[in-house]
Amino acid sequence: APPQVVLQTYYNAGNPQQNQIAFTALSQIVSHLNLQMSGIDEPPVTIAKEAVSDKHVSYYDFILPGLVAMGVMNYSIAGISVALSRFREQRILKRILATPLAPSKFLVAQVFAHLLLALVQAVLILAVGIKVFGGHVFGSIPALLVLVTLANIIFLNIGFAIAGRAANPDAASGVANAVALPMMFLSGVFFPTDTLPDIMQKIVALLPLTPLIEAMRKISVDGAAITTCGGQLLALAIWVVVSFGLARLNFSFAEKHA
Repeated sequence: APPQVVLQTYYNAGNPQQNQIAFTALSQIVSHLNLQMSGIDEPPVTIAKEAVSDKHVSYYDFILPGLVAMGVMNYSIAGISVALSRFREQRILKRILATPLAPSKFLVAQVFAHLLLALVQAVLILAVGIKVFGGHVFGSIPALLVLVTLANIIFLNIGFAIAGRAANPDAASGVANAVALPMMFLSGVFFPTDTLPDIMQKIVALLPLTPLIEAMRKISVDGAAITTCGGQLLALAIWVVVSFGLARLNFSFAEKHA
């Protein structure tokens, strides 16, 4: 075996950080010399370096999906409930029953009009958030709009249920606010729901706005596909059925019962 050569080094114990840098450089030089003396010109294992940039998620990126969801919720619940209450107060709903227009067609027209306007509203909020306030959407915007459409059906059904029970447009507006405000502040629009107490987290998870915001943040902030939002989509689908049942139970074209 070849004789072992020891390189004696001396260092100042008062500079540990500088010593570590010097030892690292010296070790690399010695390792290279050892390889050459062993007849190895090219080491079998090398390190490839490639610079990558990690995405920066700001607080505004976090709340942007919540703002879209909140806007859609407020527009749908308050808009349809107040409009239908006003139609009832003006006896427009009762007059429709005396016309050849089928009530179902009138309702379908109202629903589609609100769905379309809700999508336009969502696109405008996203556009302003991205272009004006510098927000980022790391996932698919069409996937976000699919979620908006699904959730909007839920909120419209809730609006129909409120309109069926409200005595007048003012009462409908008050009830709509009473329904929307708790969701706005508790469902994670401005902060993560996991910061709430455990019992509140369980309650908030049952609200329709919560799975919507969770799914939208998965897509917008995490850049995930909509297929990864299975739990949230299931919760929204259940709410579609439940809210439709509430709307069917409470709303009718007839005069409101006293």
